[in-house]
Amino acid sequence: MVPDDSLTIRERAVAAWPTAWHGQNLRDILITMGYDVDRPWKQLPKKEREWILFTEDQPSVPVYPGYTHEEVQRAIKRKEAPSYMGTFTSARRHIMHTFANTQSPLMKKGRSNIC
Repeated sequence: MVPDDSLTIRERAVAAWPTAWHGQNLRDILITMGYDVDRPWKQLPKKEREWILFTEDQPSVPVYPGYTHEEVQRAIKRKEAPSYMGTFTSARRHIMHTFANTQSPLMKKGRSNIC
């Protein structure tokens, strides 16, 4: 799920997440939650890495795209309306959901190889 641990979350270290909007949404959610998305993956504490990859928790938090964690905290204090509420999904949960709901024969074949 993390083929290059020298990358940051912003640089797509978590390759299992989608590349488009949903992947950016997950990064923005982590920023709100206080995770350092600009720190190389291998430098994040093991507990944080495991939570990001494997948690079953799905917290819903306010999302302020483009804000730093500090800016998010100030926006919350000022009661600034977020762009939207975002729900976190771990890498494992995203993969399992994708495999369970795919219509692609190739992905279904891949699912049988990893499950």
